[in-house]
Amino acid sequence: MEHPKTIQEQKDMLLKVEKSLTDYLLEHPDKFNEIAEITLNTNANRPFEIYTIKQSDLVSRLQEIKVPTLIIHGEVDEIVPIESAELLDREIPNTRFHRIPNVGHW
Repeated sequence: MEHPKTIQEQKDMLLKVEKSLTDYLLEHPDKFNEIAEITLNTNANRPFEIYTIKQSDLVSRLQEIKVPTLIIHGEVDEIVPIESAELLDREIPNTRFHRIPNVGHW
């Protein structure tokens, strides 16, 4: 997954998220620029591992989950990769995993 490197790339990514959000951002260009700038600057200062469970120490504790767990994940999620959901499915006992084709993060 390629991360946005400019405010315009961040804005383009935000527009893909959800129609109601897209409508709001287009009706409020000042907020659109502000949100794009904040998310671009914030994300650029943190390693991507913060957003992926695979890099976290939580993985070693997933086996401790003792309740049935339902995992629902969009196959084209650009924020949390499908591999993170697959990891949860492998490591948590007693899961039901549903992939939703052609669905992103929302």
